[in-house]
Amino acid sequence: MPVVYSCVTRGPVILADLALAGGNFKDQAVSLMRPPTIGPLYRRSIVKDGFRFHVLLEDGITYICATEPSFDSRHAHKFLDELQRTFVNSPLIKRVAFAQPYEFSADLNQVLSKQMVSRKMAE
Repeated sequence: MPVVYSCVTRGPVILADLALAGGNFKDQAVSLMRPPTIGPLYRRSIVKDGFRFHVLLEDGITYICATEPSFDSRHAHKFLDELQRTFVNSPLIKRVAFAQPYEFSADLNQVLSKQMVSRKMAE
């Protein structure tokens, strides 16, 4: 299963997340949510606890996914690009500044699941 975890955050607040496998993903994701030190667009991939975590930070919103280490980073970042595009083109973006933790889970979990599974089938 290529993408095993994904989440959308605003600063330290997880707005929605979904795991398709067991693991300590949430704690690892929180450790990656740091104030941006680089321009408006930031990308990064790191290996932690046997998984590769991919991060896209843009306009104060962080998109994170975890994959198996052998999964191509380019595919993971395409997944994050699709997630970011879906999120900013949804009505949720208007509420993001005041959203509470996990407030968008009901709205985004179906989108996360669909995109994660479609990535699995594409491999």
